[in-house]
Amino acid sequence: MAIVYTSVYTFLANSTHVTKLEETKEREKAGGSDIFCVLMFTNVYSLRICNQRVGGSNPFAGSSFISNRCRHLSRKNTEEILLSIPSFKVYAIAQLCLGENTMNKAYRVSATSLILIVLLSTPTYAWNNRGHMMVAAVAYRQLNQQTRNRADALLLLNPDRPNWLSLIPQGTPAAKRKMMLFMIAATWPDRIKGDSQYHSDGPNDGNTPPDDPSASQNIGYDDLARHKYWHFINVPFTQDNTPLPTVVSPNAKTQLTAFRAVLASTTSSDKLKSYDLSWLLHLVGDLHQPLHCTARVSAANPKGDAGGNFVKLNGALDNLHSFWDGIIGGGNEEDPVPAANVAATLPAAPPGAAADLNVQHWIQQGVDLAKTMVYVNPPIGKSSGPFTTTSVYRNNARKLVKRRIALGGARLAKILNSELK
Repeated sequence: MAIVYTSVYTFLANSTHVTKLEETKEREKAGGSDIFCVLMFTNVYSLRICNQRVGGSNPFAGSSFISNRCRHLSRKNTEEILLSIPSFKVYAIAQLCLGENTMNKAYRVSATSLILIVLLSTPTYAWNNRGHMMVAAVAYRQLNQQTRNRADALLLLNPDRPNWLSLIPQGTPAAKRKMMLFMIAATWPDRIKGDSQYHSDGPNDGNTPPDDPSASQNIGYDDLARHKYWHFINVPFTQDNTPLPTVVSPNAKTQLTAFRAVLASTTSSDKLKSYDLSWLLHLVGDLHQPLHCTARVSAANPKGDAGGNFVKLNGALDNLHSFWDGIIGGGNEEDPVPAANVAATLPAAPPGAAADLNVQHWIQQGVDLAKTMVYVNPPIGKSSGPFTTTSVYRNNARKLVKRRIALGGARLAKILNSELK
C-alpha cells in the first residue's frame, strides 16, 4: 500500500487526570526527510482527533488542529470517522509503548486494532499522489503559455475540481494555484477509486477489463467506471522459462494512444478533452513507473505477479509494487506544495530521451528497468518472498524514481505542447 502522508491521526485523551504520556515514533525515510508518526495518548474513554502536521526533520513541526466537534467521541465513533475519510491513511504504525498504569491490556488491544483497521483498509494506488503531482509539476513548468491556458480551461470542466481547490493553501498566488490544480488533476484517476459514485468494472476487483466494448469506451465524464486496468500494461517476462501469457487489452498503451488522438483533434468536444486530459496526465506518470509496464511470470504465478503486487516484502510497504509506488518520499501525499517544491529540485531529463514520445519505447524501457533495477537479487529473489530490502536497493530505487519523474514530466510537456488543440 503506497500510503505516505504527513497528516496522521493522533488519538488524544479527553481526561484531566492523565498523568503519564508515552509516545513512540516510527521513522521511515522513503526518499526524503519527512517522518511519519502515530502518537497514542493514554486513556481511550473519550477521544479527540488531532491532525498533526509533520515537516522536515522535526516530527512535531508545523501546526496541529483539534476539532471541538470531536471532543466527546467513543472508540466506535472514532473508528467510523477514520474509515469514512479515505484521504487520511496511515503509512507507518508506531509501536505502542504505553505503560501498564495508563491503559489496561484490553484497551491497548482495542486502540491498536483501530489503527490497524485504517491501515488495512487502504487501497493500492499507482505511484502515490505526490509522485503523480511531481510529474505534472515538471510538465507544467515546461508548457508554453498557450498550452497552459488551454489545459487550465479544460480542467475547469472536471467535476472533482471543487475538491481540488480545498487542497490548495489560501493565499496561493494565482499562477501557482493554476499549476497546483494541474498537478492535482493528475491524481484524479486514482481519486475516483475512493469515490462511491464510481464502480469497479470487470473481474478481479476491476483490475481485469470486462469482456465487452465498455472496457475501451471513451465517452467522458458520463462514464462512471473506474477502469483500473487502464493504469498499466503487464508486458510479461520470466526468469524460470515459464510460458508467457498474452498482453491484456485495453491497457495503458491503448488508452494513452486514444487520449492523445482526442486531444489533438479539432472536432472533439472540450468536455471529452477534459476527461482525456485528466487521464493522460495520470497515465504518462504511470508508464514511467517500471512496475506499471511489466509483470514477472513464474511457476508460482503463471499469469504474472500483477506488477510486483504478489511479491511480498517485510515492512510497512509490504509488496514490491507498493514499495516502488511509495519510494518517492513522505509527507501528506495530497498536499501539492511539497510536491511542487521537490519537483523543482529534480535534474532536467536528458533532451534526447525527453524528445522520445513513442509510448512503446517507454514501455520497453520500463520492462528493461524492471529486469535490471527492480527484480534484482539481492534482495528480490525468484520466489514470491517475503524479502527484506537493503539500503543499497532503496537508495538506487530513489535515484531511479527521481529520474523517471523528471523524464515523465518532460515527455508529458512535449506531448501537450505539440498535440493539445
